[in-house]
Amino acid sequence: MIAMIAAQKLNNDGNPLYGAYVMGRYWHFVVLDGLEYALSLGHNAVKKDELGEIFTILKETKRIIENLLNQNSPAIHCRAERK
Repeated sequence: MIAMIAAQKLNNDGNPLYGAYVMGRYWHFVVLDGLEYALSLGHNAVKKDELGEIFTILKETKRIIENLLNQNSPAIHCRAERK
C-alpha cells in the first residue's frame, strides 16, 4: 500500500492505481483511488474456479488500463512508454 501511495503522489494524474500481490498460493488485488482503497479477499490459485477468477481480474485490469491509455492523455502515454 505504501508503494501505491508513493506512486499516486508521483503520478499526480488523478487516475486510480491497480495493484496485486501474491502470498503463497493466494492472490490479492488492490485499487487505490484518491484516499479510498479496496482490497480483495485472497484468491487461491490452486483451485481451478479461483484461478479462473484471477485470470478474469487480470484481463479486466488490462482492459481498464488500455482504456485509460486510449483517452489520449499525454501524461499517461509518457509514463506508459518509460521502462
